[in-house]
Amino acid sequence: MGSTPRVGLTVGKVLGKAHERNLIKRRMREVVRHHLHVLPDGVDLILHPKRMVMTMDFMKLDAEVLRIFRQAAGQVRQAKLPGAKSADFAAQHKTP
Repeated sequence: MGSTPRVGLTVGKVLGKAHERNLIKRRMREVVRHHLHVLPDGVDLILHPKRMVMTMDFMKLDAEVLRIFRQAAGQVRQAKLPGAKSADFAAQHKTP
């Protein structure tokens, strides 16, 4: 693999007006930046946050994203084990 992990954010218009969507993206990018090291190299992950990210306590949001990253990292490691059905892994998680 060798490439750094990538995390995408999907924040559609259904989540609010532009300034609300921008707030969601800013908060999510900050949390992702803190925990990107948890993901193995070469992993692509898409996060689809909910509207509550705007008002959620930052520490709770931080803990939730860290939990998701650890879960994804564990699934990637498990897929690489000998005897695994498939080495291909794609994950899409919805954050609270």
